[in-house]
Amino acid sequence: MIGLMIISPLIITVLFDHGAFKEDSVDHVKAVSLGVVAYSVGLVSFMLIKVLAPGFYARQDTKTPVRIGIITLVLNMVFNIMLAPFIGYLGLALATSLSASCNAFLLYRQLKKENVYQFSSMSMRFTLKCVVASIVMGVVTWFVSSYYYWAAWAFTQQVILLIALVALAGISYFVMLFLMGVRLNTIKSVAITESN
Repeated sequence: MIGLMIISPLIITVLFDHGAFKEDSVDHVKAVSLGVVAYSVGLVSFMLIKVLAPGFYARQDTKTPVRIGIITLVLNMVFNIMLAPFIGYLGLALATSLSASCNAFLLYRQLKKENVYQFSSMSMRFTLKCVVASIVMGVVTWFVSSYYYWAAWAFTQQVILLIALVALAGISYFVMLFLMGVRLNTIKSVAITESN
């Protein structure tokens, strides 16, 4: 999520620019990348919804996810009304991310309330380490990407930089996890604990 936020301008340029934005290309790339950042805020929540919702369906409970979905839909409209007049299209994207976060929270709260699922202390510690590693990765990626004025580069050079930044982000992330004591067995233990 953090990595996507940091290098979103370069991703947009490599994937979609190529003269498509024509005049004021830099401004258009910046505008689109801000939309990507706004959607990225809810990336974890989107994934959590996919993980948590089956917990209801497996118990033949289809009403609760639908009810929470309706609440989320209403919240999305409220957020749209609140944010769009001030930040335009970014408000629409951010409203979607915020409502997704509310959806994930309500799903988890209900599962916890029914004693169906609750994050273990091991999972919480692992998640905290992942957050710290993500922040370090974001700082490293931002520092390197901001060092180069890649907007004026040729397409091939931009692609190479994008690949290098993704590789650097992955390396810095996993190195940080390793330094904090996370090993493959740790991940397996968390997965086994959460599946029980």
